[in-house]
Amino acid sequence: MKIDLEKLSNSELKDLVLAIKNELQVRKKEIEDAESVIEECKEIRQVKWESHYSRRETAHYVARLKYVKGKGIEHCFVPFEKTHGQAETFVSGEFTIRDGEIYDIRDTNGRHLYLVYNLELIKLGESKNAEVMHLVKGYLKHKENPESLLELLKLKKVNIHHPELIDDDIIQ
Repeated sequence: MKIDLEKLSNSELKDLVLAIKNELQVRKKEIEDAESVIEECKEIRQVKWESHYSRRETAHYVARLKYVKGKGIEHCFVPFEKTHGQAETFVSGEFTIRDGEIYDIRDTNGRHLYLVYNLELIKLGESKNAEVMHLVKGYLKHKENPESLLELLKLKKVNIHHPELIDDDIIQ
C-alpha cells in the first residue's frame, strides 16, 4: 500500500500517525507476550541458599536483576526464611534460576554478580566494580547473548567450536 503523503490533509495525517502508533503498540505487545512465553519454556533449576550475618552487618540477600526502560536496573529480591538470634540472623531458602538471568548476591563472601549459564551460577565479579556493572547493564538492556557477556569479562575463551569457562568459581 502506497500513500501519497503530500495529498493528505493535516487531519488525515494526524489520523494516520495515530493509527501507526496504535499498530506499533499492538505489535510491541505481541512481541512481549511471545518473549514471556519463551521465558516460561526455558529450563529451570532450584537452588538452595543459606547465609548468616551479625546484627552489625548489612542483611544478606539474593536479588534477580532486570532492566526497566526509563528506570535502569531493578532488583527483584527473593523472599527467604529468616531466623533471628541474639547476635546473628540466619537466612535460608530456595530460588529458581533460568539461563541468562543475572543475580546480585550478598553473603559472607561479600556482594557479587552472577550469571546463570547452563543452569549454573557463574561469578562475574563484585557488584561495586563499575566495569562489571556497566557490562551487566548493557547485557540486560539489550538482551544480549550470555556467551558475549562472559567473553567481555574474559571468563570464557573465544573459541567457536569448543567454548570453555575459564573461571570455575561456580556456586552449587
